[in-house]
Amino acid sequence: MCKQVINIIFILLLLSCSKDNKYIRTVENGVMMVENHKPSNGKIDVNLNKAFTIDGSRQSDTTATFFNSWFFDVDYKGNIYICDQNNVNIKKFNKNGNYVKTLAGRGSGPGELQYIYGFGIKDENLLIVRDAYENSQNLFDCNGKFIKKLRPCSNGTYWDLKQGGDSFFAVMYQSVLVDKKQNWEVSLVSLDDSLKIKQKIISGTYNFTQDSKYNTLDMRLFFDVDENYIYMSENNDEEYKINIYDHNLRLVQIITKKYRKQLYTNDEFEEDKDGLNFLNFNIEKKKVKYKKGIMGLFCDKDSNLWVMTPKEKDDRTQGVKFDVFNRKGVFQNSCYLDISERAAFLNMQCFKFKNDHLYYLNRIDARVEVYDYKLNGI
Repeated sequence: MCKQVINIIFILLLLSCSKDNKYIRTVENGVMMVENHKPSNGKIDVNLNKAFTIDGSRQSDTTATFFNSWFFDVDYKGNIYICDQNNVNIKKFNKNGNYVKTLAGRGSGPGELQYIYGFGIKDENLLIVRDAYENSQNLFDCNGKFIKKLRPCSNGTYWDLKQGGDSFFAVMYQSVLVDKKQNWEVSLVSLDDSLKIKQKIISGTYNFTQDSKYNTLDMRLFFDVDENYIYMSENNDEEYKINIYDHNLRLVQIITKKYRKQLYTNDEFEEDKDGLNFLNFNIEKKKVKYKKGIMGLFCDKDSNLWVMTPKEKDDRTQGVKFDVFNRKGVFQNSCYLDISERAAFLNMQCFKFKNDHLYYLNRIDARVEVYDYKLNGI
């Protein structure tokens, strides 16, 4: 009898909702479901104080310039690594934004690359750089010493490499046959020390024939990690959904939020098209009617979740819109960062919360801005 009472109390604690139905929490098959209806806080504010800017187009030392940068990362010491895709190298700056050195370079020899298309930092001193032309992962230490080259996935490629705790994760794009037709499979994968796949979660499979309903925006998969969990958005223009996994890729929580579809106007499409096509996202307007509900997902030092999302049609507030969720998955409210919207949208990896700072890569203007930030109201 006592055991039954304890079980009932436990269930009642789990099946909870806010007094005014702003959110509902339930458990289904061992997975916590958080259904958000309204903001739980009346208002939240973000205080941004710019610490410094690294301007890639105006470095006094021309070896420190960088252009056409889609990727960057920050190590535990605050050193900043910025990909210069024009010159096929990575520029390293210290925690104060001062140029340190250039890593890698164009060529076919050891430690040289043909085309950088993503990189990440593992174990605080290992830089993993993807060469798209060779479909290889090139390992350097963070001082630029070349270690070795790996080809862990023959018919696929890793994107957006991130470490959480002792685990390492990436988005994988892999060519697969479905009904004898070539398709692209998009997955979240966990990797071993040789960068081979341990486990994976398939996000979707897409074909891009002339009559296909898909466009390449459908292949964008946003995720972030912390010491305990992986946060992954569902790529959808119909709903707003975030799946949370432990580091063994076991689903532990699902966050949803009410969302009203936002039309992708012709003017917005034309403004974005050149930047997206540069990424080989060859997009046709007839296949892009609505914006995705989630356009970026980032986790801060307190495990608050920042979700970049499109504005309502009549929303004239300046800056990039974020929905902020606390570590329990409850929607707090929306806030705006006074940062170029188009530049943010055109780069999947433009924000990073690390070392008590917010880092923002503006590809269009070739600069990285570093802010001290404080989130008020949570």
